[in-house]
Amino acid sequence: MIGQVENTLWVESFRPTTLDGYIGNEHIIEKVRIFIENGDVPHLLFYGPAGTGKTTLAKIIANGVDADIMYINASDENSVDTVRDKIKRYASTVGFKRWKIVILDEADFLTPNGQAAFLFLLTSSLAPLINLSYMRMVMMALPYTITMTMMGAIAIYYFL
Repeated sequence: MIGQVENTLWVESFRPTTLDGYIGNEHIIEKVRIFIENGDVPHLLFYGPAGTGKTTLAKIIANGVDADIMYINASDENSVDTVRDKIKRYASTVGFKRWKIVILDEADFLTPNGQAAFLFLLTSSLAPLINLSYMRMVMMALPYTITMTMMGAIAIYYFL
């Protein structure tokens, strides 16, 4: 069809788009459902092994509320320039919707200077949804007001 773009990647074609299609991490589904129903998303930090649904859940949340969304994969764009230029410019512009959400996927790949520049988001009016796989950045983010959520049964077993 003209005007309709289909995903050619298998993972994108079959990625759930609602909480009803999301499988796993049952311990946080009801909390996330409340965020979406209230239309109010706190700063969220998802961490856990690869393939446990961090990115999928972040995209479901972002699409479930009235928000402008910026998605950055930090394994591709990980410099201080990305944070200073792209995210800061996005944060300072007027949005078309009630909220502005930044999904920063694979945030543990940010350079040290990129991580330092990124911390301003944790105290801004943006709602960052941060996905980590390796826990490197978790200790740096702890002093800020965020909600942390472990993803996957392996992470729960390992850390609890």
